[in-house]
Amino acid sequence: MSGRIYGSSGSKANPMTFLAVLVGLVGAACSALLWLHRISPSSRFLASITVRLTSGAMLGQRLEVVALAAGAIAIGAALISAIGGRKGGTGVVVAVVLGLGALSYPVLVSLNLAGNAIGGSIK
Repeated sequence: MSGRIYGSSGSKANPMTFLAVLVGLVGAACSALLWLHRISPSSRFLASITVRLTSGAMLGQRLEVVALAAGAIAIGAALISAIGGRKGGTGVVVAVVLGLGALSYPVLVSLNLAGNAIGGSIK
């Protein structure tokens, strides 16, 4: 027995790491939608999503901005969490990988490594 109430070790989860993973997940999802549209622009799945999400604005550009910002925030928060010295462990690695996944589409498109910006029904 550890001598603490209910046997708790006293360690707490790092909220910055949780935030980094959550934001990275949102950014990676946006980037995945954009990659899916690039691969299969006539997908019925994407058509159903864009009908629900569009409100007369350019959804493709908004998703690129969200993916870029979320990826940068996820990587930054993960690094701050790791520098802070609190336990982050696997969460920091997951947040960085998700952040890189979120940055993949906007960065590759802006560098013209993936071709021109997407067109079609998502914009």
